[in-house]
Amino acid sequence: MVNPLLQEWQSKMIQQDTEGIIVEGTFAPEHPRVVSNNGTTAEVSDCVWDTTVQYYEASNGGTPEAVPNQPGGTQAGGDGLQVTFTLLGGKWMASAAPSTEVGNCTGY
Repeated sequence: MVNPLLQEWQSKMIQQDTEGIIVEGTFAPEHPRVVSNNGTTAEVSDCVWDTTVQYYEASNGGTPEAVPNQPGGTQAGGDGLQVTFTLLGGKWMASAAPSTEVGNCTGY
C-alpha cells in the first residue's frame, strides 16, 4: 500500500489494538481480473471469499467476545471487491481504499 491508504489502514489497526479488538479469519481471492489499466494505474475486481471473519474484543480476563456490527458479519460468504493499484518503482501498490459490496459478488 502507499499513502494515504497505508496511513489510513495503520491508523485503523492502531485504533482497534487500543480498543482490544482482534480480527481472525481468512480471505481467499476467487477470480481476480483487471478491469482497467492505463499503464500506471489499474483497477482489479474480484469476489473475495471470507471464511467467517470474526472481530473479537479481548475482555473478561482474556476470553474473546464477538464485536457486533462489523463489516462482513460472522457468516462465511463472498464480497465483491474492487481495488485501485498504482505502479511505483516497478511494483503495483494498492493506492485507494477498496470498494466493497458485502455479501454481493454480482459483477465481480
